[in-house]
Amino acid sequence: MTRNGDRADGTTVMLPRGAAAHLTAEAERYQAAGDYIAAAASLERAMRIEPGNPWLSLAMARLRLVEGAPGQAEMLARRALSRAAGDRILTNRCWELVAQARQAGGDKAGALEAARMADQHQ
Repeated sequence: MTRNGDRADGTTVMLPRGAAAHLTAEAERYQAAGDYIAAAASLERAMRIEPGNPWLSLAMARLRLVEGAPGQAEMLARRALSRAAGDRILTNRCWELVAQARQAGGDKAGALEAARMADQHQ
C-alpha cells in the first residue's frame, strides 16, 4: 500500500499505484464491457500486489454487487471499512455500498441503517 497524499483534514489517501493502479483501470474497462470474470481476475491480481489496500477491496465489492452477489459485496465493503483508518471519503463510500448490498439482498432496515452511517461520514 502506498501513500498518495495527505488531505487538509489530516487523513491520508491510500489509492493503488503502479501495477495495482494499472490493473484496477483494466478491471474497470472489463467491467464496463460486461466481462466480470476478467474484471475480477485483474482486481485479484491488484489485491495480491497491495493486499492491505482498502480501495481495492471496495472495487471488488462493487464488482460483486454488479454480479449479483450482495453478501460478498457487503463482506468486502466491510473489510475495506475496517481498513479505512479515518478516511471519511472511503468510509462514506463503503457504507453506501453496504446499504446497496443490503437493499439488493432484501434487508431494507439494514440498508437504511447503513445509509445513515454513510450520511454521518460525508
